[in-house]
Amino acid sequence: MVAATVVHHSSSKSKQGNQTAVEIPDETSSYWSNAYRQKGLNGKVKTLKSFDQNGINYNLLEYDENGNLLKDHLCSVDYPAFYEGITMSYDSQNRLTEAIYGSNKNPIEEIAEFEYDGSHSAYIPTNISSVSDLRLQKGVSVIKYTPKGRFSLTLSCKSISDNRIVFEGNGGLLAGLMGLNFDVEIEFERNYPAKMKFPDNGILEYTGAETIFGVDGIPEKSVLWQEDGKTLTAEFTLINGFLLITKFIESDKPDNYEEWRYDEKGNLNHYRMPSGEEYRYTYPKYDTYDNWIERIPEIKRPEQTEWVPLPMETREITYWN
Repeated sequence: MVAATVVHHSSSKSKQGNQTAVEIPDETSSYWSNAYRQKGLNGKVKTLKSFDQNGINYNLLEYDENGNLLKDHLCSVDYPAFYEGITMSYDSQNRLTEAIYGSNKNPIEEIAEFEYDGSHSAYIPTNISSVSDLRLQKGVSVIKYTPKGRFSLTLSCKSISDNRIVFEGNGGLLAGLMGLNFDVEIEFERNYPAKMKFPDNGILEYTGAETIFGVDGIPEKSVLWQEDGKTLTAEFTLINGFLLITKFIESDKPDNYEEWRYDEKGNLNHYRMPSGEEYRYTYPKYDTYDNWIERIPEIKRPEQTEWVPLPMETREITYWN
């Protein structure tokens, strides 16, 4: 296990050109309400386009004026109508209310809806199928998940105790007739979900999850159990206020792990693929907010001894301020 490096920073501001540089929050717990930190970004980003090495496709991140992530899409320069990814919506209190996965051909392939009744203030994972992107959201009381072509699943807060919340799962009339309604149990440590128990009934692909949290609710390690007994494990670290994944391991493929390493800014400088291919990165150019806009990758395959340069990757970033 890679232990999390939790560093507390004092807030600071400095001028770079005519713009204000990044201010790192005092409390790392603010991470969960700061979508910029969750994507490794400084400043109030409006849009970010990360282009591939060919400059043909790009990943688009789009934020509103309150810093809420609205879009995380794969797009195309040559086909402007094309997109694929997640679109998110929020209420007046900046709480996530809807996450839609879709594309220009199928705008709604999967949809997750969230409600809040004020019954608790615990952090709930809004992405229960991932150990590397927990997307914790405070106070969620109802989750309704509807995959295309399948019946919807609703998880409603059923009972609350000091360190435990039970969500009642309901798949509708058909699921009820099939005996597929169930409970999801979550145990908490200081408002953060340490253990989750899912039913072994064929509806969900997973039977449980466990997360070890460090200071201020920052994860060190998350494990997800699949129905077949295999596990998916993610390990994390905190650098420059960014929560970063360092390793991802599938229990049945322990030698084919993924690994990430970072520089002191929190930028990726080394990546190992499950196949054994390795990438390393240098950053020749940053903008005035200290976000990189040029990155030079190199690759080394298992049968090679030398690093081979690859075309430069670029980013275009606009800001609200």
